[in-house]
Amino acid sequence: MKKLIPGALAGLALLSVACGGESASTASASAAASAAASPAAKSSDPASTAKPAGGKKTCADYGGAGDGTFEKPCDATAPSPFEAKWTGAFEQNSSKEEVMALEVTSKTDHDVTWGVVSVWCYDKAGTQLEFVPMVGATKFKRWYKTGTGIFRSLKPGKSKLAPGDTLVMEGPNKKTLPEGSDSCAVEVTGWGWEEGDKLYSRLNRPNVANMDIRPKEGFK
Repeated sequence: MKKLIPGALAGLALLSVACGGESASTASASAAASAAASPAAKSSDPASTAKPAGGKKTCADYGGAGDGTFEKPCDATAPSPFEAKWTGAFEQNSSKEEVMALEVTSKTDHDVTWGVVSVWCYDKAGTQLEFVPMVGATKFKRWYKTGTGIFRSLKPGKSKLAPGDTLVMEGPNKKTLPEGSDSCAVEVTGWGWEEGDKLYSRLNRPNVANMDIRPKEGFK
């Protein structure tokens, strides 16, 4: 592991979806998610009933409403059933690139195979900073990764997030980290499963107009 910023480099542990230039190259089937990280329709996704069998939680159990399909996801209420943070360290991915190591813990009752993970970074004064794109010149305030299979451990072995499980997954490339970053916040605000009793959920934040702009202390 390598650490970039000495001192106060603990990622903020926050509950809870996603934009940066990297997301398109890292996402799988859901790479076209909207700026609000809402799951977008795709022709390869068959409609689902969102009525889990065997006593599994439904959309209503997450305080939400909606079909729970990919086209009309469940709009769940906060907090999300996840804990997420940056470990403060960098690790190598399968391409031998240095990436932020993001620790995610699931509090769901189902194997999570689809999701949206976002990262925002701040300087010591709490000002939100802009990521540097790997390609192109347009900077962005929020890095995100979305799709099926994103909850994959940086170390071989885990390819999905089981109930109560914790894994360290790939985050932004070290080269994109904003200069002067003192801390970074991580949130999982979209999640779902695509096996059997399908369900797609996202956090409903009606008072948040732009998910790219996030105060250091979190959304209200």
